[in-house]
Amino acid sequence: MSCACEKFVRILSYVKECPQMTTLQFHTCEVPKAVDPRQIPSLLKGIGFIVTYCLGSDLRFRLSLEHGQWKIREGFYEEPFHIEIYKSDSPLQQEWYLHTLMTAAEADVTISDLGLLVGSFNTVADNGQSIILTSGRTIPVIQTLQMLRIQGSNINQEMFFKILSYVKECPQMTTLRFLDSQLPDVVDPEQIPSQLKERGLRVSWDDDVHPGFRGLDLESGCWK
Repeated sequence: MSCACEKFVRILSYVKECPQMTTLQFHTCEVPKAVDPRQIPSLLKGIGFIVTYCLGSDLRFRLSLEHGQWKIREGFYEEPFHIEIYKSDSPLQQEWYLHTLMTAAEADVTISDLGLLVGSFNTVADNGQSIILTSGRTIPVIQTLQMLRIQGSNINQEMFFKILSYVKECPQMTTLRFLDSQLPDVVDPEQIPSQLKERGLRVSWDDDVHPGFRGLDLESGCWK
């Protein structure tokens, strides 16, 4: 049992001895991704005890005492679902954001927008199968992602096409946006995957020099 799991189970053991306690809440602290349900006191299961975990104002999870798994709050995936990851986010925050993304993707839930903001983006793996954040954490291909935003990064030609290789693997993605980033003024249109041209991918760029979004012409490789 990991240190986090051991501490968690000890807290539940304490709670079991408090007969009038009905709810236990954790706020932006380290909790295990899953708990062995055999370690959860049966008394708590019998009384419908509630255990929740809050990460900021948007992400709220509830622990299934029967299965030991965290479930996103009811209705979360029914709303316009987007996540923004900042370079300044703590490792714990990034870990749970990625957990939420993958949980949604595995449930075939549409993710309308993923924002990698203020320099959180680092690079794309050479095979195009994952994004690598500056923290070292990785975001694998997300089948249900519709839009990717990257802010505050220096993107050269090589990096630009690596990003496109990742986008190509995300079949529902239709929009790629760059904000406050440095990009090449012209890209080689021959290196733009034909699948993205057929998909009608919209690529746009907004920076301090050219305020307002400019769109990339996928046929010419020029911003307009």
